[in-house]
Amino acid sequence: MNIIYERTEYFSQADFLYELCCEENDNRELLNLIIIDVVTSLEVYVERLLKQFVKSFNRIGLKTCKLHPKIRLEHSKKVIKQLNELLNHGHKNEESSTVLKKVSSIWSDGNEISIDIDVKYPRGKHGEVQLIKLFQKIGVDNVLSRINISSEAPSLLDNSSTDISSFIREITEKRNLAIHEGAPLHNHLSLVNVKRYIDLTDEILQELTRIINDEIQYHKNKLIA
Repeated sequence: MNIIYERTEYFSQADFLYELCCEENDNRELLNLIIIDVVTSLEVYVERLLKQFVKSFNRIGLKTCKLHPKIRLEHSKKVIKQLNELLNHGHKNEESSTVLKKVSSIWSDGNEISIDIDVKYPRGKHGEVQLIKLFQKIGVDNVLSRINISSEAPSLLDNSSTDISSFIREITEKRNLAIHEGAPLHNHLSLVNVKRYIDLTDEILQELTRIINDEIQYHKNKLIA
């Protein structure tokens, strides 16, 4: 079953605040909240999407010999972290042994194993670099280069085609200004640009969903190959 993305679940508040800004010029101070909400929606959805990938991946039942090396490595990192915590408690030797076997199992070909990968944004880390790293954990390299935005909307940065990496960097910088410095974004952003922030982020989430569904199908095909 494909993962389904619903815009209203993530952008209803941003859409509502945008409409308020359009109705009354005094409401343009709400632009700060819109930018913060859009970036939060992006990050929350990415984490949920990758968690769904892990669940779907584990249902496939691939043998370890067919796992992407990066998936093996990230699973091992998570398990070793658990092991380190257990080793600090001498009375949990049996649990430590069980966890250690999870590491050895994923590096032995022919085993079937459920992967466990940390797909949360690191505390205090945001932006396109962190997003790319999260997708690399499940074996998806250069995820932003795989995003195909069908609409021919101009970039918020210049008059050329949209650069997804630059877009995420820019909206994250705006988010940081709003949160950490309380910068009045309505002095620098037009409503047209804010609307584009909302709509382009929505399109990016649609594309990330497509990419993950393609990855799940790819791994399903390896099962019968």
